[in-house]
Amino acid sequence: MASLEPRTVTPRDIAAAHLARTLAEDAHAVDPDREAVLGLHELIAHADRVPGGPVSLRLERAFRTDPAVQARYRRVLAALGVGHSPAALAASTGPTLTREVGPYSLSLHEDGAGTSAALLIAGPMSPRPPRAIEVHLSGEEVRVALPDPIGTRIAILLDPARPDTGALDRLLRRPAAEIFLV
Repeated sequence: MASLEPRTVTPRDIAAAHLARTLAEDAHAVDPDREAVLGLHELIAHADRVPGGPVSLRLERAFRTDPAVQARYRRVLAALGVGHSPAALAASTGPTLTREVGPYSLSLHEDGAGTSAALLIAGPMSPRPPRAIEVHLSGEEVRVALPDPIGTRIAILLDPARPDTGALDRLLRRPAAEIFLV
């Protein structure tokens, strides 16, 4: 017999509930022929992949050609993510740009030359800290692996010479960018 004792609800439990709701909503909105070709389980696996890991070319092609697939992928990211902001509205206070993404605060700290030197992510790091940041804007996207947190913060150097962190810096500065912490 199942115990009726209350248990602690983890962020992963909440993500599973959001994902179940997404699946239920998609069951009514998805063309059955398209579902046979591109399953929601593939979108979930793509969203939960290790940054820099292999990707499905079929999925990448679908992202570029089918707005419905793009919308479904964003819903999956929002359901699985530990933080999500549909619009990265900025609050500028001098050399620091700040974004609020769910329970997390992202701040871009610039060096004296006016380029970003570091991205700091502050917020709850337990039971599981964010593993990656993914940013979307007008068909452009970038996914960057995040290092392990130090206390309640994650710091990442935004090197403009690297394509991934340079693109991350550029996209985070745009108010219309959609940000996912997964």
